Amino acid sequence: MRNVAKRLIEKKELKLKVFWPAYSDTAYLFLRSIKSTKENNLQPFKRKIIENDQQTNSMCLSKILFIEIMNNWIRRQNVFGECMFCIV
Repeated sequence: MRNVAKRLIEKKELKLKVFWPAYSDTAYLFLRSIKSTKENNLQPFKRKIIENDQQTNSMCLSKILFIEIMNNWIRRQNVFGECMFCIV
């Protein structure tokens, strides 16, 4: 897991929006709706905010890292075809 995380960081392929408070062992994810993602892909600059991102409950950093790694794997394997459920 550490090697994959290091590769994702080095290649700047991290996709999650994370809020990590200082001096904390936990962080929060912000999830974007599929509707917001699909409609905003057409506008690379100055995107409209259709729906606000939803903040998750706090979770440990290793769980967030696992989610990031799995999202990258699902996107690369093209599991869902056009990958409409992947974080982009």
